[in-house]
Amino acid sequence: RPTPFVAVKLVEFPSDDLKLESLRMEIEVREKVKGMGVVDEFIGCVEERGRVFLVLQQMFGDLRSQHGKTSLMNLSKSDRFFLYASLAEKVGLLHSLGIIHEDLKPENLMLVNEEASDLRIVDFGNAVPPGETRLGGSVHFDAPEKSRQFFKPASLKHDVYALGMTLAAVEADKSEIFDLVPLKCLRRAKTSKCATQIL
Repeated sequence: RPTPFVAVKLVEFPSDDLKLESLRMEIEVREKVKGMGVVDEFIGCVEERGRVFLVLQQMFGDLRSQHGKTSLMNLSKSDRFFLYASLAEKVGLLHSLGIIHEDLKPENLMLVNEEASDLRIVDFGNAVPPGETRLGGSVHFDAPEKSRQFFKPASLKHDVYALGMTLAAVEADKSEIFDLVPLKCLRRAKTSKCATQIL
């Protein structure tokens, strides 16, 4: 049987406690949800000469880099709905395990294959339990309350808002939407209703 391809994520060995905690959380979350179809499977890690190599299941590409290049938008509306509903269930599963991603965005959602039949969530370096605080996220997809307060305790609502903004950007089917729409909403609305209005 042929050996499956893998992806290797290179991480410079953390030089401070915050970066070390980020790496620890990345590995811990992947181990916690291994085999549940939520993340690209964590195969293992190797440390060599001050660098850490995370060995992961190979994915087809993230939603931003593959935007307009895959069959995602060729899926029927009902098929896309079930794909997005499945993604929402995965976020809900993370929440049920006490994991808040805190950086959901198109770059952190990976297509499993070219047919866009499934998605995986990646990059858990900013993940925290509810109520804890960690600096991080992406301003274009952050909930408005995070943009107003530099250190905001993690909330399930942050992930829900970011997921809504991400799917709104994907459904708009325009590359510039990734930059312009979320930023425009933050400036104009400053309310969690913004993602709902776009959708």
